[in-house]
Amino acid sequence: MARDGERIEVLNRRGLTSNDIMGCLTMSLAGLGVVHALTFSASTHLRSGALEAVLSDWVSDPVPVFVAYQPNGHLSTKVRMFIDWLAELLAANESTARGERAAGK
Repeated sequence: MARDGERIEVLNRRGLTSNDIMGCLTMSLAGLGVVHALTFSASTHLRSGALEAVLSDWVSDPVPVFVAYQPNGHLSTKVRMFIDWLAELLAANESTARGERAAGK
């Protein structure tokens, strides 16, 4: 994580882990710990007050997002619409595009 040119590595002992953001959010909402999530994935819970941003002045390195599909020269309408929707979703959240975290309360 970085803040004002300073970089730190956060080491912790994990009691519960998941590679699924919805699972991580569910565990955090249940009071089982802190979740490190992209702003857009936690925005509903942050806005409602169910979750509160911590360490919001620290930012993580940007996480690249890739869409993989077969290069057959023709994308189905569904695939093209999904790619366009995803690009719009990510671009609409400037903090996500810059790799920043949501501002705290």
